[in-house]
This record gives sequence, structure tokens and C-alpha cells, in this order.
Amino acid sequence: MAQSSTFKFFNSEKDVIIALYKSPEALLIYKDLPRNVKQDFLDVCMGKRGIPLHYDVFFKALLSPDKHPKRLGRLLSQILGQPVEVVSSISNEGTKICDKGSFVLMDIVVRLLNGEIVNLEIQKVGYLFPVKRFDCYCADLTMREYSRLREAHGKDFTYDMLPKIISIALFETTPNELSVDSSTYIQHSQMRTEYGRALNSVHEHYYVSLDNFAHSMHNKPIKTELEAWLMLLNSVNIERINEIIEFDSKFADIYKEMFEMTVKPEELIHMYGNIFLETDKYEEQHMLDMMKKEIEDKKEKIQAMDNELQAKDSELQAKDSELQAKDDELQAKDNELQAKDNELQAKDNEIARLKKLLESNQQ
Repeated sequence: MAQSSTFKFFNSEKDVIIALYKSPEALLIYKDLPRNVKQDFLDVCMGKRGIPLHYDVFFKALLSPDKHPKRLGRLLSQILGQPVEVVSSISNEGTKICDKGSFVLMDIVVRLLNGEIVNLEIQKVGYLFPVKRFDCYCADLTMREYSRLREAHGKDFTYDMLPKIISIALFETTPNELSVDSSTYIQHSQMRTEYGRALNSVHEHYYVSLDNFAHSMHNKPIKTELEAWLMLLNSVNIERINEIIEFDSKFADIYKEMFEMTVKPEELIHMYGNIFLETDKYEEQHMLDMMKKEIEDKKEKIQAMDNELQAKDSELQAKDSELQAKDDELQAKDNELQAKDNELQAKDNEIARLKKLLESNQQ
């Protein structure tokens, strides 16, 4: 591995296990992990793979807006396509849709030097209805800024003071609602008129599909800083890590901090344990969300079938009414014909009577 003299790794799995014995609690966490997670942990400690930065604990450790604002600013600059500078973090209290099992693996809210606010997330599995969800996030942050500015400026407040609220979501697995061809991995959403004119809205969304990015970069070299950052977030492959460091030496500091975590596996294993526990909660909530969605879909189908049956019933009733009207019309004509028959019969009877009377008089 490049920079191998900088990083210290364990020589064998046995050495890692021996180190875990320093903490009985750490050893218990290791034993409770699934086999594949154990192997990932051991490979990281031996320098065979990188730490997965798309997990909450690792991302916040290495790209924290409080500890590493310049690093985070460089990442945001690449995604937004313009230079930005992070000046402070903002409490994300109030921006959560639910308190438990939200399936959000990272949620960072920061203020930029130009006053704009960025809400950044990485999601392991895409939420249902992600666009509407991010609309809610932006609306919440907008109202918080509105309240803050109204209190600060009083009567001098104007809506032009409201900063732009930018929501950035990085999806490990792209949700169906945002599914596009595999060559597209960044989608930018902003309010426009039907004629294509961009409006001065305070809300903007960026959706980054890490799975599409991985597909588009298969067997391709890194050529841009954006590609290097997304590869940093997306890949644990040692060859790719070497390539990222060779592309830009600034990334070496990030990997140095990353691999320094492996020096004390008894501490690193706690991070893996937290990831596994959180993933269980996320998967449980995701299953519940999918079940709710399935129930809602079935309700909609049943309602559609009911509406269709009601429409057919109304159609049959209309045809019955039409047939009844025709029956009434035929009955009226029958009655008319019967009346004419009766009239003719009466005339025939009258003719017969007169004829009989005439014959009687002739005799």
C-alpha cells in the first residue's frame, strides 16, 4: 500500500484478537458481530481494506464540521461546483423526521461563509419519498432561520435576508424515485417555471448516487477532485485508496487518521458494534416502512377496484333505467294500440248491431 511506512497494521488476525483481549467488553462485541462484519473489521486492522466512510461514526470523525471544517468545505465545493467555506455547524435538532430508526446514517448541518446553510446526509438505503422528505427538512431550516432573523432585525426584517437552504443527500443505494441511467450520479433540483426560468427560491437539492458513481467509475482512473472525494466515500479497496492519495496528497492526512484508529482495535470494535446495532434498527424501520407502503398500495388498489365496481354499477343502473324507459315507452304504445283495438272492436260491434237491426227491419 502507498504510504505504508506511515500506517501501522497488524500482521495477522491472531494479533488483532490478542489485542481485543485487553478489553473483555470489546471481545464480547466482536464475538456478537456477524461473520462478514468480523472479517471486514479484521481486514481493516491488517490494512487489507479501508474503513467505510459512508458510516456515521467514521464520517463524523474524519469530516467533522467542528474539527475539520476545511475538509468538509472542500467536499461541499466539489458537489456544489463552486468554492465554499464552512464557518460553523448548526444543531440538527428539529430536522429529524422521526426519533427512532430513521435510516439516516449521517446528518450534518453547517453554515457557509456566504450565509447559506447546507444539510448533508449519507443514507445507506434510500427513504421512501426522499424528495418530499428533503422539502420538509428545508422548510424546517427555513422557518428556524426566519424566526432567528425576525428576532434579530424586528421591523427591519425582509424576506430577502433569508439564506439559501441547500440539502445534499448521498445515497449508497439510489431510491426508485430518483432512479436514472447508471452514468448519472449527481442530480440538481431547483425551482423553475414551465419555460425553464430559474426562480430565486431559498431551497435547492443535490442527490448523489454513490452506486451509480461506482458503476460509472468501474475500471476507470480518477481524473477530478470530485471523483476522488466520492471514491473516498464509496470505496474501501486498497488499490483505489492508493490512487486517491497519489492523485492528491491532501487525502493522505484523512487516511492517516483513518488507519490510526486501527492501532487500538479494542476501541475501533466499539464503532463497528454501534454500526451493527444501528443497522439493525434501520433495517427494522425500513421493513416497517415497506410494510406500511405495501398496505397503502393495497388500500389504493382496493379503493380503485371499489371505484371501478361503483362506476360499473352506476353504468348498469343507467342501462337499467334506459331499458325501463324503453319498456315504459313500449307499454305506452301497447296501451295505445290496445285502446285503438278496443275502439275498432266497439265500431265493429256497432256495425254488427246496425246490420242486424237493418236485417230485422227488412223482414
